Amino acid sequence: MAEQSLQYPFSRASDQIDALGRDLDRCKTALGGPDTWPRALRNTVQLILGSQFPMFVLWGEQLLYVYNDAYRPILGPRHPEALGQSFTSVWPELVDSEIMSIIQRAMQGESAFFENMPVTLTHNGYPEQTWFTFSYSPVRDDTGQFAGVICICTETTAQVLAEQARDRAEAELRDSEDHYRHTVELNPHVQWTALPDGQLDRISQRWYDWTGTSGLGQSLHNATHPDDRDRALQAWNTALSTGAPYDIELRIRMIGGAYYWMHSRAYPRRDPSGKIVKWYGTTQSINDLKQALEELAAREREFRTLAEAMPNHAWVANSDGNIFWFNQRVYEYTGVVPGELDGNTWIKVVHPDDHPATLANWQMALNRGTTYQNEYRLREGATGEWRWFISRALPLRDSVGRITRWIGTNTDVHEQKLGSEQLADLNAHLEKEIAYRTADRDRMWRLSTDIMLVARFDSTIMSTNPAWFDLLGWEEHELKGRPFMELIHPDDLDATLAEAGRLAHGIKTLRFENRYRHRDGSYRWLSWTAVPDASFIHALARDITEQKRQAETLQHTEQALRQAQKMEAVGQLTGGIAHDFNNLLAGLVGNLEILQFRLDQGQTDNLTRYIEGAQSAADRAATLTQRLLAFSRQQILAPKPVSVNQLVGSLKDLFQRTVGPGIVMRTELTEDIWPTLCDANQLESAVLNLVINARDAMAGNGLLTIASANVTRESAVAGLPNTVPDGQYVMLSVIDDGSGMPPDVLSRAFDPFFTTKPQGQGTGLGLSMVYGFVTQSGGHVRIDSAPDTGTTVKLYLPRYLGNALPQTAIPAGAEPTPPIASRGRIMVVEDEEDIRHVLTEMLAEWGYSPIAMADTVSALAMLDSDAPLDLLVTDIGLPGGMNGRQLAQHARVRRPDLKVLYLTGFVEDSDARTEALEGRTELVTKPFALDLLARRINAMLAS
Repeated sequence: MAEQSLQYPFSRASDQIDALGRDLDRCKTALGGPDTWPRALRNTVQLILGSQFPMFVLWGEQLLYVYNDAYRPILGPRHPEALGQSFTSVWPELVDSEIMSIIQRAMQGESAFFENMPVTLTHNGYPEQTWFTFSYSPVRDDTGQFAGVICICTETTAQVLAEQARDRAEAELRDSEDHYRHTVELNPHVQWTALPDGQLDRISQRWYDWTGTSGLGQSLHNATHPDDRDRALQAWNTALSTGAPYDIELRIRMIGGAYYWMHSRAYPRRDPSGKIVKWYGTTQSINDLKQALEELAAREREFRTLAEAMPNHAWVANSDGNIFWFNQRVYEYTGVVPGELDGNTWIKVVHPDDHPATLANWQMALNRGTTYQNEYRLREGATGEWRWFISRALPLRDSVGRITRWIGTNTDVHEQKLGSEQLADLNAHLEKEIAYRTADRDRMWRLSTDIMLVARFDSTIMSTNPAWFDLLGWEEHELKGRPFMELIHPDDLDATLAEAGRLAHGIKTLRFENRYRHRDGSYRWLSWTAVPDASFIHALARDITEQKRQAETLQHTEQALRQAQKMEAVGQLTGGIAHDFNNLLAGLVGNLEILQFRLDQGQTDNLTRYIEGAQSAADRAATLTQRLLAFSRQQILAPKPVSVNQLVGSLKDLFQRTVGPGIVMRTELTEDIWPTLCDANQLESAVLNLVINARDAMAGNGLLTIASANVTRESAVAGLPNTVPDGQYVMLSVIDDGSGMPPDVLSRAFDPFFTTKPQGQGTGLGLSMVYGFVTQSGGHVRIDSAPDTGTTVKLYLPRYLGNALPQTAIPAGAEPTPPIASRGRIMVVEDEEDIRHVLTEMLAEWGYSPIAMADTVSALAMLDSDAPLDLLVTDIGLPGGMNGRQLAQHARVRRPDLKVLYLTGFVEDSDARTEALEGRTELVTKPFALDLLARRINAMLAS
């Protein structure tokens, strides 16, 4: 049975296997018959013959070929002669290729896989570029040595060529899209597209160049002139609902703020079912056309007004000679109704004997395009009298010379026709009138105190009046033929060149100022008015040098006045500070001196009240300094996200107790109020100050309303001036119906130490503190008040767009006291020796291990060491070039988890005052209560 299996290894294979055996016998190859093969080769060949994938085996040092039916198409005409032959004889073109190197490595036991490998094969008598995916694996013989290679190969030429074609197509598509995009952007019109629902999804760059906006979303609506918005929206909605083309003229706000006329059109693209899938539109500027039409209409009105005002007949005809307009003088003279003479029917009021000559001359003028002039008789409607008229008409031409209209007049020359003497007198009178007007113009030219100029557009002076010599010392012969640009002050050359360019384009100069050089080398300021004609600039200038000097003097005077007002305000501020601090120091020093006196006398009973008195004075002094810092926007803030609704709700009971039972308190808080980023405790103090002021204004009885709202600067409810930056704000209002404020009091409401309360009942710093805190937080304060109408104070705080949850204020003294963490090592960096001594002594009393440092140099050495440290307590304002914030930042580089507690009373760096505290950081302002400091340190170390 074993011999039979060895002799007929393929007895159960297909006809394909039988054919393979016959081919091997016929070829008489070195491979021999299947019955002589090693078992490893027989098994491998049996494997590939049963596979549907193209596979072959190379056996022995000669790399003899055995392959399956699926591989035959790859061999082409080389089959069946290739069976049992060496690989190099079958594929001589691959002897020096990478394929041969791969086979040799596989014969040494190295497997390999290559996807879409390029191979040049000779298929049809010539080399062809093909691609294959190969998997080469070594095959061992019966002794375990590497004796052959099995390869699974798939030709991927069609796939690779298809992918290359696809890549080329995609590249061509990208190039086409890029070409389209450049075509769109280079188009002088704005091109845009919109979705079927009307939402714009693309608009070319030129729109941004015009308006400074994207054109998407609400920006297009906002850029439209308010008077055109409803009309444009209605037209767009009509187009969307009906599918009709969109076509409208409207005004759009440009970058400079001016509104330009635009013509916007759009057409829908539909799918085969007729459904709209896209809108394609263009917007072009027609501002110049509109201005030209407006100017043309204005000139038309001017012409008609002039024509109606003149005593002569006036008429206008089309280019073909049909008259379509007569002035009222014609109808008054002929007695016909308007419209009855239009076209060619005017001939009926001409004397019959004059018809031939009149019509012939009119037709000749129309054919030649020359001036029409003719004399004929017209019948007066009221009397029936025929009177002689001279009719004259001139053609109006467009820019290319085509006749567009004829303008004509009829002048009554009946008396001239009847008497040549009267005509001669008339001519003489006209000559005198012309001479008089010419002489009048010459007198004005010679006698005017304003300088006059006629120059070419290249600035060459053609004529000047005598005022040039009186004003600038130049004779006319010195200026004629000379460019006026040579006389311009160097700093004014660019502006003058630009204005001359405008004149060259036909734009009038109504007011332009520059400096001209006097003959003595000095410069004088001139204010110019100029108009251009076809060839020259006609200009008139007035000397404004003295006005400029007076304006400069007035500016200096105003600056001096502002400086004096500033010094007066500083004097008032320092006087108020000195007054309040003297009172506080009197209480502080007085209590301490009595305390010292009692101690010197050995009297220790009842000393607490003197200590409490001194402490109270010190606390009031601290409050005063905090209000001064708030007013000057120099206080240290700890900004965090705050919900004003939560803050007002948590303090409502406190506010009610503060105002008393006679005042009804109401809240009107907008739902979904935006959060704002500010110091919650300072906001609490600000609102409490406003509540106290409202209570005092209502004398214990009235209605107090606290309201909140989301507003933007542009919204009417906000009532913010244009000087406030654009953006979204949270508005918190405190409204009372008290006595209100007259204008003089309202204008000084934010002045420090200004108060209308009786002596001893107010410091005058409450509203100053509110103003300083809100301004330092990036907001704005507004007061609306009038006598007997109450007062409304509105705080505008910028909207916070972060993700942190809003926080409410923690009332002073209400912080929870965490358990004492009395095993911590605390570094204290404070340059004031007394404060440093108090801090280290109290920290030791509380059970901590304090390390005192007087400067940043010694502190840095400690921070850079490996000594353990739980908390850094540092003053922000430290001498020596490094402040407390910089010291903490340096420490965090080496000790990223180090907790930091800042102590400060004032920071000069404005950025540090408004910077939000980073994580694991707290701040305590000086002066501070030691129990507050203990709670803060305990909380930080226990967290």
